[in-house]
Amino acid sequence: MNLREQVLNELGQAIARGELSPGDRLPNEADLGEEYGVSRTVVREAIKGLAARGLVASRSRVGTVVCARDQWKLLDPDVLSWTFQSDPSSDVLWKLTETRLVVEPVAAKWAAERADADEKDRIERCFKHLEEAVGQQANWIQADVAFHDSILMACHNELIVNLVRTLRGALHESREATVMIAKQHGARHGAATQQALELHREPYEAIMEGDGDRAHEGMQAVIRWVLNVIRSHRAGA
Repeated sequence: MNLREQVLNELGQAIARGELSPGDRLPNEADLGEEYGVSRTVVREAIKGLAARGLVASRSRVGTVVCARDQWKLLDPDVLSWTFQSDPSSDVLWKLTETRLVVEPVAAKWAAERADADEKDRIERCFKHLEEAVGQQANWIQADVAFHDSILMACHNELIVNLVRTLRGALHESREATVMIAKQHGARHGAATQQALELHREPYEAIMEGDGDRAHEGMQAVIRWVLNVIRSHRAGA
């Protein structure tokens, strides 16, 4: 990570944590450069990065100010990362999971009805990787994203495929945030992933058998389980 990225990350995290509120003015470039031990050029480039993500904006006779949250580009991988790091149970995580609840059960139904032999082979391979990843945090996150991606790619709907490509970074971040929540509550990752695996088995088997309705119900159960994990964390926070 270069100096510009370091400053960008630190400022982004400070805004996401609420240390800098909407309407607050950032210190000038010289002061920020002194605070972070970098040149004004590095600070200027970092602020441009924040502006490109909707976190700050320049205002005449005022300077650079923090923007309201509804102006942030929340699906940007960096913004999501800063948001999840500041609050793993944030509204962004909840809303992203709600979006999954809308999209993924339908995609699973269509995958069961439309997937060809090669696509089913890929789904099968991805599920086997999921089985092998139980209890291994990093491997589980990668395998989980790949499994869901294989189903979405097999639903034969280009709009959903493009939506998923847009959300791919966000989906990866959401898995990491969910794992963090489980750790905060003292849950053993192996036990949690074993439970999740058994939930995933239902839509997987339904897709292999071409049962669209069962695949839809099974995927709903998977996403609702994730929502319950987040809800439980919020209730105990």
